[in-house]
Amino acid sequence: MVLSWSYFPKLHVEFIPPNHADGPLIPRHYTLVHADIGSDLYLTIGPDYHRRENTSMFVLFLLVEFLAEWKQEPEGYALHAHCNIERSVFISYLYTAVLRSYFPRALEAIRYGDRHLFDKTPNLDQSKVFIHIHPEIKGNDWTEYWQTMGEYTQEKAKERQQAVELR
Repeated sequence: MVLSWSYFPKLHVEFIPPNHADGPLIPRHYTLVHADIGSDLYLTIGPDYHRRENTSMFVLFLLVEFLAEWKQEPEGYALHAHCNIERSVFISYLYTAVLRSYFPRALEAIRYGDRHLFDKTPNLDQSKVFIHIHPEIKGNDWTEYWQTMGEYTQEKAKERQQAVELR
C-alpha cells in the first residue's frame, strides 16, 4: 500500500501477519527505512522488526533505519523507538544531532502510516514516546522523552512546517 500526503510524497506501508491496520497492538513493531535518494519511506508493521538484508556500501551509506515498538507500562501504552549509531563517540554525538532532526518526521510517518489503528484506539495519541539511542561504544546509551504520539499528527506536522517557514 502506498500512501500519499504532501509531507510524505511516497510512504509505502506493509503489514506482516498477524498485524493488520486494526491491530493487534502488542506485539506491534515498526521498521521505518528512508533512503536519501528520492523521498520514499518504507514502513513495515509486524510482530517483529523487519530487518533488510542488503548490506552493500550504497545502502549502508544512504539508509536510515528507525525501529519502534509498543510496550505496556503501568500508566498505559508507550512507544519505544531505537536508534543504533555505529560510530566513534565524537561522531556519535554529531550523528545524533542530525538524527534528532529526523525523529519528528519518523514519528509522523508511523502515526500517519498506522492511522487506522490510531482512529480505532484514540487514547494512543496520549501515549508517551521514548527514543533510546545506542552508540556503538557500550555504556553510553541514553533515552530521550519525545512527548506523546498526539504531537505527531498531520495537523501538528503542518504547524511545525509553517513555523519553520516563518523563520
